[in-house]
Amino acid sequence: MKDEKHVGFQLEDWQIEERKYFVSLISESFPNLRRIIILDLCCGLGRDLKLFESWGLSGVGTDISKEVLEIACHQCYSLVLKSDMREIPFLDNYFTGVWACNCIHHIPESEVGMVFGEVFRVLKNDGVFFVSTNHLFPELEGSFIAHGFSILKSEKRRWKNPQSGIKRHSGIFFARKEESSL
Repeated sequence: MKDEKHVGFQLEDWQIEERKYFVSLISESFPNLRRIIILDLCCGLGRDLKLFESWGLSGVGTDISKEVLEIACHQCYSLVLKSDMREIPFLDNYFTGVWACNCIHHIPESEVGMVFGEVFRVLKNDGVFFVSTNHLFPELEGSFIAHGFSILKSEKRRWKNPQSGIKRHSGIFFARKEESSL
């Protein structure tokens, strides 16, 4: 796997490790699958899509901002389309992984369950769901469980944005859609 600069953003080592861990969980869930397809919710400029592509994975990016999608479509080869994360325009059980990096906090807390329900719908059984958020919603862990996910790993993090120097707090969760859920 290449660890290089993507779309003008240098990823920190821990950020690359997060992404590698996500891909390794998907590979564990689907050892015989020839094609891993990742949905990047709120893909922004396409940084993570481009990284996943460099590792030989297929991706689809969605974002609500037409302006960032216009940039993303020039940064990566993946399909990118305008979509709200509360209504994901894909078939049931389509993706092997869903990557939601720093996007859940852009919607009201009362609508987080709607997003989780949509992710559950489009994710294959045993698929992996990653969420990171700048706001630590106390009920987020409960929302995973209520929507049929088992939490594989969760942690709270403090970090400093290398571009802006702003200190951030974030929470990350890795979860798996359970085959027998719901």
